[in-house]
Amino acid sequence: MSEFVYYDLIELPSGGHVPVPIALELVGEKEIRKIPVSRRRRDDRFFYCPECDELSFFKHTPCDHCDSQEEGDCENCPEIKELELQYRAKEVAFVNLIRKKQYRKLRYIRA
Repeated sequence: MSEFVYYDLIELPSGGHVPVPIALELVGEKEIRKIPVSRRRRDDRFFYCPECDELSFFKHTPCDHCDSQEEGDCENCPEIKELELQYRAKEVAFVNLIRKKQYRKLRYIRA
């Protein structure tokens, strides 16, 4: 793995994903390089839209869950708070696997 790309993902055993830029902040480049690279690629058919089930590059966009069109009004939206909790749980699971040196349970997915 020669370079990290912004849209690359780290796949967790649960099937969840941590974006590589966040993973780099959490554990650093040295640890990320120890994760096996997946044969799968992230492309336009990697995720499904939660609203319409169409194939998509992105899993979801938080503001799609919010009725408000104005920026800043989403912070009190219950769906956004739930997404933030899910993100934190994935980050904790990822860091715990790295600390336990269980790299083989993770997969690096290139965009």
